[in-house]
Amino acid sequence: MKFTKEGKGLLITGVLVAMAALNTGNNLIYLLTAMMLSLGLLDVVAGYFNLKKLSGDVVVEEPVYAGFSQTAVYRFFNDRKHGPAFLVSLKDAEAGMFAVAPLIDPEGMVEVKEAVTFARRGRIRLSHTKLSSGYPFGFYRNVVKLKNPKSFLVYPELTDVRELLAGIQSIAGSGALPHPAGEDFTDIRPYRQGDPMRDVHWKATAKSGGLMVKEFRAGI
Repeated sequence: MKFTKEGKGLLITGVLVAMAALNTGNNLIYLLTAMMLSLGLLDVVAGYFNLKKLSGDVVVEEPVYAGFSQTAVYRFFNDRKHGPAFLVSLKDAEAGMFAVAPLIDPEGMVEVKEAVTFARRGRIRLSHTKLSSGYPFGFYRNVVKLKNPKSFLVYPELTDVRELLAGIQSIAGSGALPHPAGEDFTDIRPYRQGDPMRDVHWKATAKSGGLMVKEFRAGI
């Protein structure tokens, strides 16, 4: 259970009102203090039962590529025979995944689909996935960590290489001769039709996404 901003405000206000009640002995202030305490207690109890016997699951459509929007399916399960669940969220902060189910019927299941994008490649382990809810008043947020976390592999970002391949094929088919010896490398520029394949600067090509070639000038 975690305090929200509203819950912290309620707690501070309750302490101040209780101190005022002790100092003044005013029955109305005592009544106000009791009402605030009851409201906070009701929020805690109702929030606890709202998440009782709830579970969740996250499925990401594979294959998954970095920098590419994927569809994530969030599943919410209510195993209670009686009593629906309200405003339940499923979140993994480290993976940047989040979805909310407004209502989950008893012995029911709700699916929510959301788009998700992973910035980096590598194995993603959903070890911080949690169910949470601020129902009913939002003073406290009850949290339940999911067991048996899933993992999946994020492949490197997809790159359109059609233009690059077309340029290479054009160079290979041009039959251009290598650059004469004795010329000095001066700069890097975009590829132009007829440039020899020998002059392609592969590191600059990889960074820019388009063919880049080395420019030379005649040596003295």
